[in-house]
Amino acid sequence: MKLIDPDRLASVVIWAEAEGEPYETKVAYGELIRNRMAHRFFSDGTVAGTVAKRYQFSEFNDDKGDNDRLLLALNLDDSDPVAKDCLVAWRESDGSNTVPGALMCYAVTIPKPSWESAFSFIKQIGKTRFYAKYPSDAVAESPAPIATN
Repeated sequence: MKLIDPDRLASVVIWAEAEGEPYETKVAYGELIRNRMAHRFFSDGTVAGTVAKRYQFSEFNDDKGDNDRLLLALNLDDSDPVAKDCLVAWRESDGSNTVPGALMCYAVTIPKPSWESAFSFIKQIGKTRFYAKYPSDAVAESPAPIATN
């Protein structure tokens, strides 16, 4: 048995990335993690080998200078309602199709990443924009304007 349950690890990452976002964003993050695992895109095919890959999920970036949010996330328990939502969202993402083919995403509160033009926009949920690598993997919606504030 794994020391850290993959379902709970994924839900911690969803919590860290999508806290304060709509539930649909949490499900979309679950799909993105699962898509990366399936395609071995910045992934070794496992939850841990996907979410802990350097520079892929902000809580695991080791050059941020602090790990306060990661420590907070790792100390979550089942009594936290948002943590519960994230675990449910992770489980729901197994078979959902909120962001078809999503492999990349970013928050509109940061500058556009350099990789954006190489990917196909799928949709924006809350403050997160989701992208697929190949146009045939995505069912694109019209892009929402990016907030500048």
